[in-house]
Amino acid sequence: MMPERPNRGSQPMPPPAPAPGGAQAHHVLDADAVCAQCGMVNPEGTLLCKNCGNNLRDQRMLRLQADEYLQGYETTAEKRNTFLRNALGVLGILILLYIGLNAGSLMNLMTTPQSSGEDVILVNPHLYWEDQVKAEPFESLAKQLPNLPSESDAQTARMTAMVTPPHSARYVLFNNTVNGETYVGCAAVRVQGQEILFTARLLNGLEIRGEILQSEGVYYTPWDRSGIKMPDGTYQYGAGSAQQQADGGWMLWIQGTDWRGTALAYPME
Repeated sequence: MMPERPNRGSQPMPPPAPAPGGAQAHHVLDADAVCAQCGMVNPEGTLLCKNCGNNLRDQRMLRLQADEYLQGYETTAEKRNTFLRNALGVLGILILLYIGLNAGSLMNLMTTPQSSGEDVILVNPHLYWEDQVKAEPFESLAKQLPNLPSESDAQTARMTAMVTPPHSARYVLFNNTVNGETYVGCAAVRVQGQEILFTARLLNGLEIRGEILQSEGVYYTPWDRSGIKMPDGTYQYGAGSAQQQADGGWMLWIQGTDWRGTALAYPME
């Protein structure tokens, strides 16, 4: 009868065979392969760099410590960013709640006229036509525009314009479109000392009257210094600015109550 073979799993594992010379073999050596000092790639398991003698084990320990520090720093930064995102979210909710609870008060604040002690710009565009004293100089300028210049005369003025300071003259007006400059009207300008007044009339019947101010070479008309009379007889307030161009013309930026646009002005005289 054959004796029963013992279970191999129940037998203890034999100890590892000793390495030559009686020393235990090192299967893994905790050392870097690439030297940080000279850049040489050493064989795996090298303790000292074969080129410069740098201790590759100490190098690995320092590198791991630096990695752990950086990892901890990134974790702290991530926590800080998470806190800021949460804080901003809570702040946004609080702002929305405040607006919701005080919507009535905020609306009243936006629609209530300002007190007399604050800076308030009053616009009265109709006064440039209906107030006798205020309208008088502009009526005088309007008399220079009984008949608007012809298309041919306007084009001649545009082609022969020269760079000159603002002066008392008639200026033909053009609208800059994709098809080129189109003649749209004329303006009469009066320059007397620091005062510059103008009356402009367009081919469609729209009329603009106002004062031009100057500051450090910039010419502009504030909202409270002009008026616009629409072709249907209603009034609007407006504003604008002007800058001279290299061809002698003036680029005008004009804005009304509910519209805005650009134009070009060229002196006829």
